[in-house]
Amino acid sequence: MGLYFKYSVALLYIPAIAIYKIIKRRCVPKWTKCPKGNVSKLPKLPRYFRYVKLILNSKIIIIIIIISSISNGIVLFQNQQYDNLYKDINNLSGKGIVVSNKVEKEYKNQYKVKIININGSQKYKNTYLSLRVDKKLTQEIEYGDEVTFSGDFIEPTTRRNFGGFEYKQYLKTEKIIGSINVDNFKVTQHNKANIVFSFSNDCFLKFENVIDNILEKEQAELLKGILLGDSSNIDEDIKEQFRISSISHVLAVSGMHVSYLVIGINLFFKNKAGKNKTKVIIILFLIFYMLITGFSPSVVRACTMEILVLIAGLIHRRNDTINSLSLSLILILIYNPFLIMNIGLQFSYVGTIGILFFHNNVFKILKDIKIKNKKWKYRISPKVIKITDRIKEILAVAISAQIAIMPIMIYHFNVFGIYFFLTNLIVSVIIGPTIILGIITIFSYMIIPKIAEIIAVSLSFLIKCLIFISNIGELPYSKIYIKTPSISQIFMYYIAIVILNFCYGIYNSNIISTTRKKNKKFNCII
Repeated sequence: MGLYFKYSVALLYIPAIAIYKIIKRRCVPKWTKCPKGNVSKLPKLPRYFRYVKLILNSKIIIIIIIISSISNGIVLFQNQQYDNLYKDINNLSGKGIVVSNKVEKEYKNQYKVKIININGSQKYKNTYLSLRVDKKLTQEIEYGDEVTFSGDFIEPTTRRNFGGFEYKQYLKTEKIIGSINVDNFKVTQHNKANIVFSFSNDCFLKFENVIDNILEKEQAELLKGILLGDSSNIDEDIKEQFRISSISHVLAVSGMHVSYLVIGINLFFKNKAGKNKTKVIIILFLIFYMLITGFSPSVVRACTMEILVLIAGLIHRRNDTINSLSLSLILILIYNPFLIMNIGLQFSYVGTIGILFFHNNVFKILKDIKIKNKKWKYRISPKVIKITDRIKEILAVAISAQIAIMPIMIYHFNVFGIYFFLTNLIVSVIIGPTIILGIITIFSYMIIPKIAEIIAVSLSFLIKCLIFISNIGELPYSKIYIKTPSISQIFMYYIAIVILNFCYGIYNSNIISTTRKKNKKFNCII
């Protein structure tokens, strides 16, 4: 049951149902009644309860209970399967198909293998193992090879200290049941992987090879992270600098990257192919992009939402951002429910929700920051005003996302970057040209390498700027170390910011009503 309550909101069902019952049966309290001819100045509570009833009604509660019960049942079932596997497997021999490229470790090469059978049984078919092959073994393994292997099974370790890395949980997000130290193996057949995935992997390797040829090692690894989502070979010190500077999101492909890719494709094809055909081209490219980046959660979220927006435009329907966001999350969790614990997914979705909910109010606050001195106010040119408005817009997005992901960042890393507003402002200017130039350089290299080498000079400069910006994390007082918050503290934080955001929205609303007037007075008291 521990796993059930860890992933579920089941404990909130009891108070939710209790609140609903109280609201449903609530009538005008006796203390609000006054003698005839007098009007009570006290607020009638049912007037405010009706807003809560829109959220908490029996149908919504029943739907939440059914959906969460099914999803938690799936998680419990899959977790039980993992536990059974750990008990059943010790020494093993088996057959599988290699579905990853080689990852070089100090003494061994590592591969992800989709299992065909283990010890002659197909009980564990379509699960995954991580093969650790000694570098001394000379036979090469490539993506799509069918291999037979034998060795000792290693159950993933759990964290030994509070707040430590949960390796077993991480492997579940990759659908890997464990590792095996291979004693011997043999490649029996080649090119046995899915044709589509083999093609996308070939493209991925080709892109990586081009990047390695046009840039120095450090810059090449960063560009792979920015364009392809492959940050496995980036130096740990650089990763830490990006994390402290609150710009680590640029190393994981997300909505920002996808939006710039869409802008680039749209600019190139719009005049040549037309509006609707360009949308179809973008949809096909985004599907291809998800393939070559290995369907990472943040990429799937960003691409799915963008595809739904484009489809809505093609069929002349209005797109609902919340529905698109929810649908993409459902698709990801149907594939693997344990991805809910993936840090990249948490940052991607929570950051997007933060922008949706807080951006307008944050932008209003920033927009109200103006020069009040009349002597200087009218000397500022319209161009400067336009630039400052754009800066405020970028800051509003960065602050909104940061408000939402801050407790998750502290929970996982115990650190909060002070200069996030500055670093994100500068990065937002640089990252767009970096992504677009990176794509242009890769494709031009395949046609005319000399042109790619010329473009790579500008690309190299932009990546150096990103590295320089990440060094802001080394400035004095650039970070605050914070104790790991509990789940209840995180929950209370989100309740508090949602209430504050709601109250601020009412207080600054231009629509005046009796209810809003009373709420404004209440907000002033708060």
